Amino acid sequence: TDLLPDLQIFDATSDDRVAERIRDAEFVFVNKIRLDDALLERAPKLRFIGLTATGTDNIDTDSAARHGVAVANIRAYCTRSVTEHVFGVLLMLTHRLREYSAAVRRGDWQRASDFCMLTYPVRELSLMTMGIVGLGELGRSVASTARHFGMDVIVAQRPGGLSVRGRQPLDDVLRKADVLTLHVPLLENTLHLIDRQALEKMKPT
Repeated sequence: TDLLPDLQIFDATSDDRVAERIRDAEFVFVNKIRLDDALLERAPKLRFIGLTATGTDNIDTDSAARHGVAVANIRAYCTRSVTEHVFGVLLMLTHRLREYSAAVRRGDWQRASDFCMLTYPVRELSLMTMGIVGLGELGRSVASTARHFGMDVIVAQRPGGLSVRGRQPLDDVLRKADVLTLHVPLLENTLHLIDRQALEKMKPT
C-alpha cells in the first residue's frame, strides 16, 4: 500500500521460518506465533511486536523488554462475541440442546406420547450462581449478561492479585458456583488455576 510500502503479509508461518521472516523487521504483527528469547536475539532491528489478539503469553515479554522491544495487544477484542459464546455454550449444556436436537432427528419427539418430552431435564440459568474469575473487559460483560438472565454473580479474588472489596476467595467461589467462567491472562499465578483439587471443591453438577 502507499502508507506501508514495505509491509509483508504471510498467511501462515511454520516454526522453522519465523527467524528468517522477522530477522530484518522493525515491526512485527503476530497472533499465535511464539517469539522467545532465542528468536528475539536474532532480530536486532526489531522495535515493536503487535499482537492481533488479547493474550501476550506467546511472547517472552521479559526478553522483549531487555531488547528494547515494545509489546502491545488488542484490548476489548470481540467482547460481545466472546460473551455470546459463553452463554451459547452454557445454554447448550443446561438446556440439553444437543440431546434434544438428536432426539428430534431420531424421531423420538414425534413418537413421544406426551407433547412435552422430558427425557433430558433442563436447568434454568435464573436458579444458578455464576462464579467469575477475572473481572476485566470480558468478565464485566459476562457478569452483566448473567444478571439479565437472573443469575446471581460472585467474583473471585484472583490468586496473586491485589485484594479488591466485594470479591471472594477463589475456594469459596468454587464451592458456591454452579457455573465458573475464567477471564484472566495466562500468567504464573493463573497457570493451572483449575486443577483436580479445584474441581473437587465444586458442586457435582
